[in-house]
Amino acid sequence: MILFVIGQLFINYKRGMVISPFYHYGMYSEVIKPKPLYGVYEVRVNNELLQSTHFSPQKWDKIILPIKYFHSLDSMKSLYEKDVKRLMLSLGIHTDATKFTTRCDVATFSEAYKNYLQNVLDKPVDSVNITYRNYAYTGTELKPTQLVYSLEQLCN
Repeated sequence: MILFVIGQLFINYKRGMVISPFYHYGMYSEVIKPKPLYGVYEVRVNNELLQSTHFSPQKWDKIILPIKYFHSLDSMKSLYEKDVKRLMLSLGIHTDATKFTTRCDVATFSEAYKNYLQNVLDKPVDSVNITYRNYAYTGTELKPTQLVYSLEQLCN
């Protein structure tokens, strides 16, 4: 017990060294401030906006995560250009980006995502419309801004 108390006193003295989150309060004491803008993917299936409150968190993740992953394809291309290409050249390996990145093809993704949603939602899906909208935090609520991006704009 004395060893535990001495250890905690040492950790609290250092304030940057954390051995276990169960014994050190300092890692939970910072206030999380709201961001001025939050980006939200809006998915319309058969002209009906899907609401996250109508689904379990797991099912909502199944709906939204493929869109987020597709949207992140461009950042993978910049990662290749910034880091992987340099590393490969330093190792004497000459290759192109096609082995490390995937092309951002909206038409292919849209068709595959429509088929995927039919399985996730267990209902026929005739049309899917995906947009990305920014919401501004006013201090008390989130209000939609005029900035709305289509899937095609997100990909380019």
